[in-house]
Amino acid sequence: MKKKKQEHEWVRVVCCGVMLGGFLLLGTAAQAQETATVDAQERQGLSLVVYQQNHALVTDIRTMTLPAGESTVVCTDVASRIIPESVLLTAHGGSNDLRVLEQTFAYDLANERAILEKYYGSTVVMVNENKEQDRADRIEATVMGGYPQWYYLINGELCGNPPGYTVFPDAEKRLALIPALRWHLASEHGGDYVADISYLVDGMSWQADYSLSLDEGAGEATVAAWITLHNDSGMAYHDAQVSVVAGDVSFVTPSPRTPPSPVFKRAAMMEAAVAADTAYNAAPSRAADYYRFDFPRKLTVPRYGEQNIHLFDQRRSTFEKEYSVRSAPVYAQQRSVQEEKVPVRVRLTFDNTEQNHLGIPLPQGTVRVYDSAGGARTCIGESVMQQVAAGDTAEIMLGSAFDVTAKRVQTDYRQITSRQYETAWRITLANYREEAVMVSVYETMAGNWELIESSQEGKKESAAVLRFTVEVPAKGSEVLRYRVRMGM
Repeated sequence: MKKKKQEHEWVRVVCCGVMLGGFLLLGTAAQAQETATVDAQERQGLSLVVYQQNHALVTDIRTMTLPAGESTVVCTDVASRIIPESVLLTAHGGSNDLRVLEQTFAYDLANERAILEKYYGSTVVMVNENKEQDRADRIEATVMGGYPQWYYLINGELCGNPPGYTVFPDAEKRLALIPALRWHLASEHGGDYVADISYLVDGMSWQADYSLSLDEGAGEATVAAWITLHNDSGMAYHDAQVSVVAGDVSFVTPSPRTPPSPVFKRAAMMEAAVAADTAYNAAPSRAADYYRFDFPRKLTVPRYGEQNIHLFDQRRSTFEKEYSVRSAPVYAQQRSVQEEKVPVRVRLTFDNTEQNHLGIPLPQGTVRVYDSAGGARTCIGESVMQQVAAGDTAEIMLGSAFDVTAKRVQTDYRQITSRQYETAWRITLANYREEAVMVSVYETMAGNWELIESSQEGKKESAAVLRFTVEVPAKGSEVLRYRVRMGM
């Protein structure tokens, strides 16, 4: 009797152990399947670094609480144009033993193919609106696959491009309608973590816009700068610390540039910034071989569209204006009969130095030049200015001068030997302005050449360029003559 009682006690212990083990296994399985959603309410900070190559780096700091063991975390309120391969999760706190086992980016509305793949072999509804009979025909079809052309099975027949539009049933259950990052994580002890989530997006870019208001009498210009952010990344960035990187940064992922905004919109924004406080200037700092501009206050970047942001306050700087004439290449056996009118181009230059109230890296951008003679503002041209390092000289090419003209004609041509020639040219410069002007004449030479004689001192700028600097008096003209020997 005592033996049977001991056997019953042993069976009870075994059964309890089995049940307890089963509960533990169930608990472990439940832990492994546990999913936590981390949305914008857990966000502790957001920063945005925008590049000129239609990319941006997003750094999103959020808090999350994880159990011990394996778990799944879904992070919502992220951009829809994430480059999934660039996602990086770094966590701090907890037991400092967090490991990322898997990560995926889910967003089925990114393209049509993603939607159709989720409905492969399933039934959808094709709707063809018959406006003549004021009705809509609904036909069931089975998605059969194929890429890039998708096919549908309708009443036993294969259709490649059915008319109308497609209705996808149970979309909320079958599709990821909201972009989200999903991680499968492992933590030995679990706890509270601060997650540093960073990723690249495409669809974001920026460009610099400058305004120059000239005071020709004083030889000075007021320089102001803004940037225009273009956001088509599929997300609004609220209270973000924004920076932009200037320079030709290389990205492997090709993306078309966001189209620029209309000129009048940016010009109006820049014109309104008359007296900006220096406290709001973007602070430049070197980032490897580029420059990063950090804006001093947090910004909210809207989901789509453009936003103008003050780059630096107005600066009063001196500038120089040059009139220039550039010819087509002169060849050894070239003969020209008619006199031709050559445009006289206008170029502005200014030193990007502290002495000239600048001395900061100037990103590449569009420069709009204004003249306020007579109290009326007039836009006298715009040009793309290449990036200018601190200490370098900025160059802005405008249009052609109206009151300064140039005419060019070949006055002589002779063959010296079987392989050597001489050619002579006359360039007539006329100035109808009230003051004298300096005109730089650039003559382009092909092959071997040598300046034989000239009415003005010539300088060999390079192997193919001969330069003359000619002063043309007010309401007068000046004639430049030169002769070159060309060939072997």
